[in-house]
Amino acid sequence: MLTCVTSAAAPSRAAAAGPVPIIVDTDIFTDADDVGALGSAFALQRDGEAKVIAVTVNTPTYRAAVAPDQVRCVAAIDSFYGSPTVPIGTETSAGGTDAGSSYVGACAQLDPGSLPATADAVSVDSQALAAQPDGSVVMVSIGYLGNLAALISSSAGRQLVQRKVRELVVMGGGYPGPASENNLMGDPAAAQTVATNWPTKILWTGYEVGSRIFTGWTISATHPSNSPLRVAYEHFADPGQAIRSWDLAAVYDAVRPATASLTEVGPGVNAIATTGSDVFGGGAGRQYYLALADQAGLQCSIEALLDTLPGPPATAQIGGTVVDASIGNRAIAGALVRAYDSAGNPVASAQTGANGAYALTGLPSGCYRIGFSVSRYIPQYFSGTPTLAGAAAVSVSAGSPVTGVNAALGRIPLSTTSLRGIPIGHPVRQPPSHRRGSVRPSAPRSSGAIRARLVRLLVGYSRGRPSQRS
Repeated sequence: MLTCVTSAAAPSRAAAAGPVPIIVDTDIFTDADDVGALGSAFALQRDGEAKVIAVTVNTPTYRAAVAPDQVRCVAAIDSFYGSPTVPIGTETSAGGTDAGSSYVGACAQLDPGSLPATADAVSVDSQALAAQPDGSVVMVSIGYLGNLAALISSSAGRQLVQRKVRELVVMGGGYPGPASENNLMGDPAAAQTVATNWPTKILWTGYEVGSRIFTGWTISATHPSNSPLRVAYEHFADPGQAIRSWDLAAVYDAVRPATASLTEVGPGVNAIATTGSDVFGGGAGRQYYLALADQAGLQCSIEALLDTLPGPPATAQIGGTVVDASIGNRAIAGALVRAYDSAGNPVASAQTGANGAYALTGLPSGCYRIGFSVSRYIPQYFSGTPTLAGAAAVSVSAGSPVTGVNAALGRIPLSTTSLRGIPIGHPVRQPPSHRRGSVRPSAPRSSGAIRARLVRLLVGYSRGRPSQRS
């Protein structure tokens, strides 16, 4: 079980209803986070949150062409996640070399067949977009921007993007800047074209976001040996080692914009120089950049997606027990257990049975904070904290139940200041008086009234007779 402490939730942004159609444009060459990002997209697809409708491969100006092994690595990932028919496009013909990449060749070896048939990226994008409802598609750029610049360079392509694309999420640059980052500097002219002419909303995800997010350390333990994610990550870094997650953050936000882990800053315009350096200026515009609000929470959620293996659609489950810490850890029946998302919203609940056990079911892959409450006990959050903001988040993947999320609750102490066992300040109900066979309930008396009556009785006895007034 993976747990991590998250920060207090920030305001969330609206998410689209139903699976989000996405196109991933990747260079899948230098860093293995491209592989993790594409795997995350398919994990979100398995959970019913996304639908990968195309993958295109780009290249910087200093490499002559896309290498065949880049395309084969994409095909291996598509096939591993049960989506071998997803169309693949390339910026140029697949005639380059994979020299200089530490993992692409090994990943390509897992391609189930020969080099897949590919087409020009603009054609693949255009066909994929045309088949989707207006304003529904999110495009994600996790490489160089040549494919996207070419798509909007014609009036037909620009109109198609304007009609079909809801937003573009770009991993590139640094914000608010000025910054010099590889994805923009690798093809400055294309970056300028997109920043200046893209007709829909753009979300820029900068270097500073992904450089603080480390994921992938559980891949070697959860993925089989024929997993392209495992092979790529182990060739890029040692088994069990996390890597920076620039591209994964972009894919995550593209599908889950309601997360409190990332917040939008803007609007404004990202000004890109001829060298590829950039600086974001506020004001009018349809561009924004993303700021990291919850580092640990985003890491936790992305790691859960990386642990999601292919298979039929499934949901996650969290279970445990709730016991009484005051009486020998005796099981508590009827305790309410809630799961909270990253924004602090309750998303699932369950009650404990006679043995104190519970199960939270139907959860998408992700990270959740768990709360426990029951009458006469002090509320608590996992693990042992009194506040939701300080709770440890539990990472859970679809099809892999997490157990041992337990709580030992302490009882609320009773007041020790009372009059003959009656707590001071609490109302007391007197037994009814019986007169001539009728029952007349008496009004409740406070502890103060009881004291006053005792005083009157004592005064009456001190004068030789009891007081007759009540």
